[in-house]
Order: sequence, then structure tokens, then C-alpha cells
Amino acid sequence: TKIYILHTKISSIQIVHNSAVEAVLKHCPALKHLHCNTCPNLTDLDLASAIGAPSPCVRPEPLLECFYIYEAPGLTVNAFELLVDGFPRLQKIGNITSWAINCEGMQKISRTIREGNLDVAVLCGSHWFTSTCAESVHL
Repeated sequence: TKIYILHTKISSIQIVHNSAVEAVLKHCPALKHLHCNTCPNLTDLDLASAIGAPSPCVRPEPLLECFYIYEAPGLTVNAFELLVDGFPRLQKIGNITSWAINCEGMQKISRTIREGNLDVAVLCGSHWFTSTCAESVHL
């Protein structure tokens, strides 16, 4: 029996541990949307571990379309690059205003999107009230 998690919104818990985010990203390739409130200790290294190196085993392509954490002060521009490279279907990413990104980092993100001709929306601020993510999941 396989269990597929297509949409997860971890918002009833104020603080989400970085290992929870890492485990969900690593072990749920059918996940389409990850929404969390606060992950104060989540780092680029956690995301790198979750996404991992290419495996010689056949793995299903990850289906993640939206990665949104309202507060993740330990993430940097490197996290953006890891997510875009690791999740080819990614369409929305945020809340980058709470990440450890300066003006140069924002410019690098903008360049990466433009030069890679990426179709990804960078979310700033709240995503909870305007999100249509759950509606796009068909069970």
C-alpha cells in the first residue's frame, strides 16, 4: 500500500522543525504543495539534504509546484537555486522576504529567473488567503 501526500499545509503548528520539512520533501515525491508557518532553523543544508544528489535508482520526478514557508530566516539565495533545480515543476516559491537575502541576492534571483526563462512566481508576504494551491489538487 502506498500513501500519496498531494498537499500539506502545516499551519496549525506555529513552529515546524527543519527535519519535518526535510523528511516531507525527501519522502513524498507526489507532494504538490508545501505550506508552513514558521521554520526558524531550516537552512540551505537541510534543503540540500532533502533534495539530495541524483540517485542511480529510478525515482519518480518530484511534483512539487509550491514551496511556501511564511518565516524561514535561515534560507538564502542558495535555497532558491536548490529548489528550482531540484523541483522542475516548481511554480511558486516564498516567502522570500523572511529569508536571509540582501539586495544582491534578490538581483541574483531575478537574473536566474530571467536568464533561465523560468516560469516561477516569487511570493512575498502572506500566501494563505490568496492561494489556490489546494484547489489544484484533484483526488
